[in-house]
Amino acid sequence: MNNINIYEKGTAKILSPETASNFHAVYKVNVDRENISKIIRLNNNLEITLNNGEKIVIEDFFVGNKPHELVIENSKSEYFLLKFNEFNSEGVATKIDYVGISNFQEYITDDPTSVVAPVWAWVAGGAGIIALAAAGGGGGGGSSGNNNSHGDTVGPVINANIKDALHVSINSNEASNIIIRDKDGKQIGSGNLTQMGELNVTLTRPLHDGETIFITATDKSGNKTELSITAGDVTAPTVNVDIIDNDSILITSNEPGSKVQIKDKAGNIIGEGQIGPDGKVEIILKNPVNDGDNIKVIVTDDANNETVKDVIVDINPPSPADATAPIFQSAEVDSTGHLVLHYNENLDDGHPPKVSDFSITVDGKLVVPNSVTVSGTDVTLSFVPPIGIDQAVTFKYSDPSAANDTDAIQDTAGNDAASIPETSLAPSDNHSTIDSTAPVFQSAEVDSTGHLVLHYNENLDDGHPPKVSDFSITVDGKLVVPNSVLVSGTDVTLSFVPPIERDQAVTFKYSDPSAANDTDAIQDIAGNDAASIPETSLAPSDNHSTIDSTAPVFQSAEVNTAGQLLLHYNEALDGVNKPNVSAFTITVNGQTVVPNSVTISGSDVILSFFPAIEAGKTVTFKYTDPTAGNDANAIQDIAGNDAASIPVTNLPPADNHSMVDSTAPDAPIILGAEDNVGVSENLYSGAKTDDSTPTLYGTAEKGSIITIYVDGVKVGTTNADNLGKWSYEPTLTYTNHIITATAKDAAGNVSGLSNNFNLEVYAPSADSNPLVILKQGALLGLIEADALGLLKLDNQPLVALDANNDLKKVVISVSTLINLGAWTASDNLAKILGLKIVQKGFILGGSEITITAIDGGTMSNQVIMEFLATVSNTSILGVGVGTTTSIKAWDSRADLSVENGVGYSEAKVTSLVDIKLLSASAATYYDNVNFYDQSQNNASVRIYGSTDNDIIKGGHKNDVLRGGDGIDKLFGNEGNDLLDGGKGDDILTGGSGSDTAVYRLLVSNDATGGNGTDTWTDFHMGNVKTDTEADKIDIRGLLDSDANIGNIQQYLSLTYDAIKHEAVISIDRDGSKNVYHSTELLILTNQNQSVSIDELIHNQQILF
Repeated sequence: MNNINIYEKGTAKILSPETASNFHAVYKVNVDRENISKIIRLNNNLEITLNNGEKIVIEDFFVGNKPHELVIENSKSEYFLLKFNEFNSEGVATKIDYVGISNFQEYITDDPTSVVAPVWAWVAGGAGIIALAAAGGGGGGGSSGNNNSHGDTVGPVINANIKDALHVSINSNEASNIIIRDKDGKQIGSGNLTQMGELNVTLTRPLHDGETIFITATDKSGNKTELSITAGDVTAPTVNVDIIDNDSILITSNEPGSKVQIKDKAGNIIGEGQIGPDGKVEIILKNPVNDGDNIKVIVTDDANNETVKDVIVDINPPSPADATAPIFQSAEVDSTGHLVLHYNENLDDGHPPKVSDFSITVDGKLVVPNSVTVSGTDVTLSFVPPIGIDQAVTFKYSDPSAANDTDAIQDTAGNDAASIPETSLAPSDNHSTIDSTAPVFQSAEVDSTGHLVLHYNENLDDGHPPKVSDFSITVDGKLVVPNSVLVSGTDVTLSFVPPIERDQAVTFKYSDPSAANDTDAIQDIAGNDAASIPETSLAPSDNHSTIDSTAPVFQSAEVNTAGQLLLHYNEALDGVNKPNVSAFTITVNGQTVVPNSVTISGSDVILSFFPAIEAGKTVTFKYTDPTAGNDANAIQDIAGNDAASIPVTNLPPADNHSMVDSTAPDAPIILGAEDNVGVSENLYSGAKTDDSTPTLYGTAEKGSIITIYVDGVKVGTTNADNLGKWSYEPTLTYTNHIITATAKDAAGNVSGLSNNFNLEVYAPSADSNPLVILKQGALLGLIEADALGLLKLDNQPLVALDANNDLKKVVISVSTLINLGAWTASDNLAKILGLKIVQKGFILGGSEITITAIDGGTMSNQVIMEFLATVSNTSILGVGVGTTTSIKAWDSRADLSVENGVGYSEAKVTSLVDIKLLSASAATYYDNVNFYDQSQNNASVRIYGSTDNDIIKGGHKNDVLRGGDGIDKLFGNEGNDLLDGGKGDDILTGGSGSDTAVYRLLVSNDATGGNGTDTWTDFHMGNVKTDTEADKIDIRGLLDSDANIGNIQQYLSLTYDAIKHEAVISIDRDGSKNVYHSTELLILTNQNQSVSIDELIHNQQILF
């Protein structure tokens, strides 16, 4: 979702997370800035927390000697560079510059012109929550923070565009109230967006060229965003039209270069041109015009400001125009609070004067008209708020210039009226009926229900109540926030949760939002705001609350005969508002149980369970009051006072009066079996064995009787010990069997059937010599190859294996007439597997390679087969007829100095087709650091690490990854992979598929066999029979021969950390023999659920 890409600054080269610390790196994250909650430094990592709780972690961001930068790309493909100016003591970024990038590709190639100045400063508020505040720069877009610590804390995101001198378009991402002010703070436009989208605002006056305006957007949560934007050229050109004759028209304008179009009444263009340097252009018409024709002349300047003149063609000389200016007669304030100027003739309502042409005072205070309208002979100025009764008014009007102007008080012929000097309106001419007197605070009290009531001298506006944030209230010295504010009649009522109680001390303070009349404030019906109230202490005699504040007290507990837990209290409880079952923590016989229901009866809390608590069972109980306040769902009295929490308490055995015992035990679990024939081996469900009397091991309720069924037929019983462990040895025939079990407790309750345990029994085979083959498709058709413990690697042509899995030596020799060069094999794999490789050439031609264990011990089939897959000799391609290849193998019974007898096998091959199979390795493998990253490979690969600290990456198939002596990182990628970290504290990441971590005995006298303590980052819990993603841990090489499913707890232990979400597996290689002690072997990180050794064994995820 939030992709992270890393680029080298200057080259734009894509970097990997592992190598980025060595470069000047730019980390690009796809995220919208309004979705970011906070940014924090955790050790060497940078963590971005989103509003939905998701986290984006950039590992090793603060590692290396070269700079690392963070760039975010939002959903609109806009790029911003985040510059961290300050981190607090907890690592939270508290000051961030937010820098726009005009072209990201140019930026990462080191083009400095692609970065603009910082447009936002990000400031962290309480708890590291990031707010956005304008940091300067021109218009276009912005966002801001606020101090609200609850709910929505992010201001709206807005963009603005000045369309022309009177119109501004504003876009917002949410519903907002829009206010537009000029540089003097005067409001010149406003509007409301009821939802996300665009708002077109018509200004109360035209803008001047180069004028800067300031836009404030306030969302429903009170969050504000401020944006400044500067007008360009917004003045339309002046135009004069002179019709010369039927075919030509002279256009004059004050803006040379402006484009001219002339259209007939049907909208057809009949002439075009451009104003010349002298301010004129004569246009020859395409079609002639005649007297009385309606034409439209459109002149557009370079800033797209447009003047449109509608002209009636009059080629004959016009009659003399009206040149007499209108004359001011009188002024008055009408009943609605508007100032009306009366003139002696009709005025031009299409070109009203600007609000800036007037200077008005009301009661000595300068006010700006909200609008200016012209109707008939009157000019009407409206105000917010309107002019009130008896208010003193002065007015002044300034004609823009000595000439006739486009926007001025003028008659229909365009003659401007003269300026009006500052004039005081006669009091008798103020006819306003508007109330302008603010309501006055009288007194306060706390009523009987615990509400704070403020009394005023007149009726208040209940449609626009003040906000809770306008009040500062303390109760017994503690600041409390009103739950609601209601206005009714002459009263303002503040309610609280919990309500104010008897005798509690109260102080109150009210702050009027601003000096003006506000939308949400204490105000009368006319909208006059009441004054602020300074901090005031309520007289004790004015606290009339009757609220009960004494909480009920816990007395005792018992289990009744029906198996319910009863909590007794000292008074009647609220039976409607009951506590949630989650408020209780109950254990029965040490197991946590959840109440089936919670009911209240009188002074008792009754917890019911399914199944019910039985006789003789131990019980502990704990109750947690939800919060320090009184809650809706809690143990509470009728007045709503919450009872205190009850700590963990042991119920005395004598208080368990239950008569219930009907719970069947859990079904037993068959964990596995032990093959006792030949080499002891542990068996999981689905395994094959040549032991017809294997020992079954499992768990069940302690002391229960276990009944064993084979293929549905009862074959015997056994008992679970005091730890719940049991074992049984059935007698089985040579076929497939399904084994199940039930458990019966002391009360005679019988469990359901256990899980099916599937086992295939076959007749044991006699000892045989090793098997050696060199042939195309050699592995095809090998009977019971997996029963021999062979890891199916590939269909390789060269085979050497032994039924007892204990080869001592393997020799491959080629006798030919030519001299063969050296054999090729993986030296890294030989070191990893502990093999000794010796090569020699023959005097008469040919050569041989000898493979033994370095320590002189035996080699398993898996080890020798995996190594043979890397053996090749390219010179074999040149051999001819008469060549003989022999493969010789000795097991642990053989005399290594002779080539015959028990435990020795040899195969001679003369087929050139088969011999030449040795010219190339049977499997694709990589043991050079330059090829350790095979993440794009679509074939199965084998990668063998070195003694260094390697990073090994598998491909998309089933791979074998083996590390060496260093601290290695193994990434399996896709497929079912084998992960062998080798020595050192390695990190394993299996990827998708069912992966296996293999542990071999590397150092015989070491507590972990020389493997160190590894970390597996994505171990997947699941049953390997049903979950294709379930991973496995193979520790067969580390335990002594006495380990089995029955005593595995002596060898393995597991601890789970619910805070770190980690499971740590520790190993004691000899169990209870005390030579070794429990030591951490493997840490499973990112485990969101608890896990146990029994669960891993039940899932068949531990191989031992």
